Amino acid sequence: MLNLFGEVGGGIKMAGNESTKKVIVKIMGEEYVLRGQATREHMLKVGEYVNDIMRDLSEKHPRMSMQKIAVLSSLNLASDLLALQREKEKKKVNKADKADKADKAGKEDKAGKEDKADKEDKADKVDKE
Repeated sequence: MLNLFGEVGGGIKMAGNESTKKVIVKIMGEEYVLRGQATREHMLKVGEYVNDIMRDLSEKHPRMSMQKIAVLSSLNLASDLLALQREKEKKKVNKADKADKADKAGKEDKAGKEDKADKEDKADKVDKE
């Protein structure tokens, strides 16, 4: 998870941490100072992505207030994030199911080999009698 702390013209101050980076991004004409552990490139991409989403909504709905554009952008981003999380969880479950099936198949194969060995042992005993 990206851990950013933003500020507009002052505001939030973080404790001095050598690995904390600071980036200024422009979103819908406003400058935001982002501070976080992520790379500068990542923080710049995040700002650019948010700006693109908000700009697209603003162009489609020119009479919509900036507050509504921000809320709708947040809802769209949250929806995308939840969809990705569901997809990731499905892949995780599918991977676990495949591993279980492979494990079960391996056990069945081993059991089959043991049954075959038992039958061969019995056949050997019959032959010896």
